Amino acid sequence: MLFFRSPQAEAMLSANNYEGLVKGVIGDLLKKGIFTEEDKKAYIDAWSQPGALTGGLNYYRAARLVPPAGGENKDGANFGVSFPSLEVKVPTLVIWGEKDTALLTGNLVGLDKFVPKLTIKRIPDGSHWVIHEQPALINSYIREFIK
Repeated sequence: MLFFRSPQAEAMLSANNYEGLVKGVIGDLLKKGIFTEEDKKAYIDAWSQPGALTGGLNYYRAARLVPPAGGENKDGANFGVSFPSLEVKVPTLVIWGEKDTALLTGNLVGLDKFVPKLTIKRIPDGSHWVIHEQPALINSYIREFIK
């Protein structure tokens, strides 16, 4: 997250025809046969569009969420908004790949305080890219939820 905010991020991520992004974002999916070389080309084409990479990185640069510093209130002080305004009042489905190395399962702890009508579907062998890894299962969870 902090790297994505750095001024060097665009140059480093686009180096060698987006080699780092390919490896980090779709490398495992290519190895597993979930993505094809055509998919890889489509990602590189998308990242190569003027401003596309910067636009994606600006999400992290603009986000007020930051990793907590030592001694900082880890219950939300870094949000910069009040807890009541964070409550999600509609029924919400969260589908979580438990092998996600970017979004750890600990993020689910206490989520029900902010989302009272919460349904969580954990996928033990799913990664950050679980939607690509197990599309039929994801679609079944979504269909079941919206009934």
